[in-house]
Amino acid sequence: MPKRHFAKGRVKKEVIIDKTEQKKIKLDPELLDDQDSEENPLVLPSQKRKTTVVETEKVPKKRLSKKQERKLKSVLQRREKKSKRKQLIEDLAKVQLPSDKLDLMTSTTDSFNQTIKKENKKIEKLKKPKKVKEIIEESESEEDKVEEFTLMQPEENEKAKDDDDKEETNESENEEEIKQDESEELKKEEKPVETSEKLTAENTKAVFVPCQRNEEIQEARLKLPILGEEQVVMETIREKDVVVLSGATGSGKSTQLPQFLYEAGYTQNGKKIVVTEPRRVAAINVSRRVGEEMNLPSSKVSYQIRYEGNVTDETEIKFVTDGVLLKEMQNDLTLSRYSVVIIDEAHERSVNTDVLIGLLSRIVLLRRKKGNVLKLIIMSATLRTEDFTANTRLFKIEPPLISVESRQYNVKVTFARKTPEDYLKGALKEVCKIHKQQPPGGILVFLTGQREVNWLCHKLKTSSNTMLPLEDKETHPKRSRKRNNKKKMPTIKLESYSALPEDEEESDLEVDEIEMLESDDGDEEIDNDGLDPMHVLPFYSLLPPERQQQVFNSVPEGKRLCVVATNVAETSITIPNIKYVVDSGKVKRKIYDKSGGSSKFEIVWTSKASADQRSGRAGRMSDGKCFRLFSSAVFEHDMPEFDEPDIIVKPAEDLYLQMKSMGIDNVMNFPFPTPPSALTLQVAERHLLALNALKRKGKTTKLTELGKTMATLPVSPKYAKMIAMAYDTDVLHYVIILVACLSVNQLFSDYLLCRKELTNVWTEGGYKLLGDYMCILTAIGATEELNSENEFCMRLGLRWKAVLEVRKLRNLIVNTINSVSGSEFSISKDLEPPSLAQATKLRKIMLGGFVDQIAKLEYKIDEETKKKIRFYQPLLINEPSQINSNSIMNIKKEDHEFIIYNDMSITNDVRKLSYIAVIDKRWLPSYCPFYCKFQPKLKYEREDPHSPYFDEESGKINCFNETSFGVNEIEWKLPIHEKEFTEFTAFFYKLYAKFLLDGLILKDLAQFSKDLLHSANMIIMSLSIPPYSKPLVQKLMNEKITDRQKLLDCFDNNEQFLLEEYLKWLPENMHYTVKKIWPPRK
Repeated sequence: MPKRHFAKGRVKKEVIIDKTEQKKIKLDPELLDDQDSEENPLVLPSQKRKTTVVETEKVPKKRLSKKQERKLKSVLQRREKKSKRKQLIEDLAKVQLPSDKLDLMTSTTDSFNQTIKKENKKIEKLKKPKKVKEIIEESESEEDKVEEFTLMQPEENEKAKDDDDKEETNESENEEEIKQDESEELKKEEKPVETSEKLTAENTKAVFVPCQRNEEIQEARLKLPILGEEQVVMETIREKDVVVLSGATGSGKSTQLPQFLYEAGYTQNGKKIVVTEPRRVAAINVSRRVGEEMNLPSSKVSYQIRYEGNVTDETEIKFVTDGVLLKEMQNDLTLSRYSVVIIDEAHERSVNTDVLIGLLSRIVLLRRKKGNVLKLIIMSATLRTEDFTANTRLFKIEPPLISVESRQYNVKVTFARKTPEDYLKGALKEVCKIHKQQPPGGILVFLTGQREVNWLCHKLKTSSNTMLPLEDKETHPKRSRKRNNKKKMPTIKLESYSALPEDEEESDLEVDEIEMLESDDGDEEIDNDGLDPMHVLPFYSLLPPERQQQVFNSVPEGKRLCVVATNVAETSITIPNIKYVVDSGKVKRKIYDKSGGSSKFEIVWTSKASADQRSGRAGRMSDGKCFRLFSSAVFEHDMPEFDEPDIIVKPAEDLYLQMKSMGIDNVMNFPFPTPPSALTLQVAERHLLALNALKRKGKTTKLTELGKTMATLPVSPKYAKMIAMAYDTDVLHYVIILVACLSVNQLFSDYLLCRKELTNVWTEGGYKLLGDYMCILTAIGATEELNSENEFCMRLGLRWKAVLEVRKLRNLIVNTINSVSGSEFSISKDLEPPSLAQATKLRKIMLGGFVDQIAKLEYKIDEETKKKIRFYQPLLINEPSQINSNSIMNIKKEDHEFIIYNDMSITNDVRKLSYIAVIDKRWLPSYCPFYCKFQPKLKYEREDPHSPYFDEESGKINCFNETSFGVNEIEWKLPIHEKEFTEFTAFFYKLYAKFLLDGLILKDLAQFSKDLLHSANMIIMSLSIPPYSKPLVQKLMNEKITDRQKLLDCFDNNEQFLLEEYLKWLPENMHYTVKKIWPPRK
C-alpha cells in the first residue's frame, strides 16, 4: 500500500499532562467555582509540565457472519411481528360482536352438515393454532416482510441479544393473554374453516380393499423387491399424476403394481385399472398370473387383445395390447372409465406405445382440470428415462422417477474369445457343452426367428435322443455317424423369408420342416453318451397357446429343460428353472424403405440393453451363467446402447390416419417421446392423399368423409379403402376375406403346394388376371365350405393357426361394418368362386387400395449378351424388380403391361414383388387420379371425336385429356382419358354458352337454335369474346354456372335470369315466344 498524505497527522493520540506539582498547593475550597474539577485555576505553573503522548489503539470493526446476520434478522422480524400482532388483536377486538349476540348466530356449514363437523373435530383442534398464524401472516403486506438490514458494532449486537432475551421473557409472560385473545378470534373463524378441513380429511382418508391370497403365493410375493418399495411407490402415485417406474428384470412390477392399486381402492366407484402390454402373449399370461395371485376370477382380472378377450362388465383390472387401448380412445378420448393407466415395457418403444404416452400426457392434465384425476404410470426394465423425464414437450413438470432393484442372483457372463461366423452352429455346440459339463439347470437359448428355433429344437432332440422314453433308451441304439462323411452345416439366409407382423417377431411355421432338416444328416457328431436327455421346447409369440404353456409346466423327471426362444422371452415372461442362457446376440429386424415402400429383413446385432435383459434371465431363481456367442469387442463397439424406437423406422400411414381421426391436425407438433422424421410423415401424408383419405386445405390437410370411414376399420388404410369401395357392391364378402388374409402374416406354409392343388381353378380367362388373390379366395373358400381343420389346411399348404386368425379378423371387420353402418351384413360359409364380372370388380377395387403399388413392364438390352431383359418398374422406386418365383403369374410368363402387388421385399439385392394381379392401364385415371397428370384438349372441332362435349346424363361438359401417370422421374403415357372439366377458364364458359345456344343443355331452347342471328360456333372460333356474345358469357362467368343443375338453381332464384342476354341472339319477332316459355326448365 502506498503512503497516504499526512498519515501521521491523522493518527489519533492522547496527551497525558503531569499535574503532580500543581496538586501539592492547597487552596480554600470556597474560592473554587467548580469543586468537582481537578484543575486549579489560581495556581500558575512555574515551569513547563511534563507530558506523555500515548497513541490510541485502533479497534477493527468485526463483520457479522451470514449465520449471525440471519439470527439478527430473525430477531428483528420477530420483534416486529410481536408488535403488529398485539395491534392486530386490538383491532379485531374493536369489531368483534358481543358474546350474547354470537350465541344467537349459526353458520351455514353447521346447519348444512352437523355430522361432518363431529367427525373432523379432532382435526380442527390440531389445525386451530395454524389457522391463526395464517390469518396473521396474510394480514401482513409484502413490504412488512422485507426488512432492511444494517451491520452493527459488537457492543450493539450484544445489546440486541440482551434485548431479545428480555423480549422472550416478556413473550412468555404475555403468552396466556395472547392465547385468550386468539381463542376469541377462533370462534369467529371456526365454522368457515370447517368446509376446507372437511375436504382435506376426505382426501387423506386411507382406503384398503382386502384380497384373499393363498399362503404360498403370499410367501412368494414377499420375496419380490417391489414389495419393499410399496409404500414409496403408492405415496408417490397418490401425490403425482405421472410416475416413471424403472424396475430391473425380476422386480415384480408387472404383476404386483396392479395389485397395489387394487388394494388402494383405485377400482372403487366403477373405475378400472388398465395395463398395456406390447405383446399378446404378455397380456394373456400376466392377466392370468395376477388373477391367480389375487384369487379373483377372470371376470374381474381380464385381458383383451385384437381378436379375443374375456372382458366383462365386472372387470376391474384389464390387460390389453397398446393397439387395443389406442382404438378405444377413438370413442372415449379421455378414458373416463379408467382411474389408472399403466404402460408396461415402455422401453420397447412400439409406435402405439409412443402415441399412447403422447396422448396421455395431455389427457392427464385435462382430467385434472375436470376433477376426475387419471394416474399415468410408465414402467420398464431398461427404460431410457431421459426420453420421458427430460422431455419438456411431453411433460412440462418432470415426473418423479422410482427405481426398484431386482431380485437378481449373481450371473456370470462369459464372452466368446472369437465371434463365430455361424451363430446357429455355435449355439448348438454351446448347448451340448453345457448339457455335458454344467450342473443341472434349465437352458434358455435366444435366436432370431421361428425357423431357427424349430431347426435348433429338431437338432437338439435328435442329438440328445429325447424322442425316446428313459426306460427304452437302451433298446434303441443311436444312429451311427461317419466322421469321414462329415458335411459342412449350410448357412440359413433368413432375409428371403416373408414379412413379420408389426407387433410380433416372426410368423409361425410348424415343425413340418423336418423333411428339409433331414438333409443335414451329415452334421458334426455330438457325443451324448451317458447323459440324460433334454426336454427341448420352442417358444415364440405365434406358437399356439397350449404349446407356449408347456415351458411353464414341470419338467419330466430325469430331463434337463432347454427352451429355444426368440426375443419374446426377454421381458414380461419369466420361465422357471432357467439357470443357463445362451445368447446369440442377434435379432431379426425389418428394414423399411421410407420413400419407396419396400422392406427387407436383416439379421443385426441386438442392443446392449437387450443383451443385459437376456443375461438377467439366468439369475431369476438362483445363481446362473450367461454364455454369449460374441466377443466383448463386439459388445462394446458394434452393439448400440438401445434399440431404435419403432416410430422412427416403421411406416406411419396408419398412425397418421388415426391421429387425424382424433382431431390432431398438426401431427408434427404432437408430443412424441421420440418424434418421427419429417420424411416419414411426408410419405404417410402423400399416401393418404393418394387414397383420398385426406384433402388439402391451405397448408394443412383435413380428413375426408372416406377417411373418417377408413379410420373406423381395424385394418391398414389401403385395405380400409378397399372395404369402403366395395360396401355397396356384390363383392364385399370377397374383399373382406382378401383383406383378412392379407392382414394376417404368412397365410401359407407352402404356397407352391397350394398353387399346385388349385391350378385348375384360375388358369383360364379372367381368373388368371386376378392372379394370386384368386388362389387365396379358392383356398379359404374350400376350408370354410368343408369346415376343415388342421389336416386339410396342411394338405392345401395353409397354416391352421393363420386360418383361425383370418376367421377372427373377418368377424371383427364384419362387426365393425355393422356397428358403423347399422346394417346386418354377414358372410356365408358356402362361398362360391367369383364370376368373371366380379373378378374384374375385385381388380378395380384392389387398384383403388394399392394406388402406389403399381409396376409397369419394361425391357432393356444386356450389354454383354445383347439379349432383351424383361423386368417390372415400380411406381415409387426407379429400380428394376422381378415377380416372385412362387407367384401364379410365373406359371406362364405372359407379358402384362401393368400389375399391382401387395408386398415388395429385397432378396440378394433383387427386389421381389409378391401377390400379383393384372390391371388395365385405362383404369388408372379413374382409380388413381393423384398420380395422374391431365392435359385437356382445348380445341373444338365438329369432326374431331376428342373434342369437348356435353354429357346428357351428368349435365356437365366433358373433355378429353392427354394423360400421363407417374411421380418424380417416372412418367408413363396413358391413353387419352375422358373426364369432366376441372379448370373453369374463359374457354370453358365460351363452350358452355355455345352448348346453351345449340339447345343441348336445355331442350326447350333447341327450337330456336336455327334462328340465331349469329352462329354459336363463332364464340369458339374467335380468340376473344365477340361483342354480341360477351354479355351472355360474362353472365355465366359471374354466376359460376358450370353444369345444368347450377343453371336451374339460378332460374329458381330469378326467373328472368339470362333472358335479356339470350334475346340478343334472336330476331325481335321471336322475343314474344321466348318470353312465353321462359324460364326453360326442360
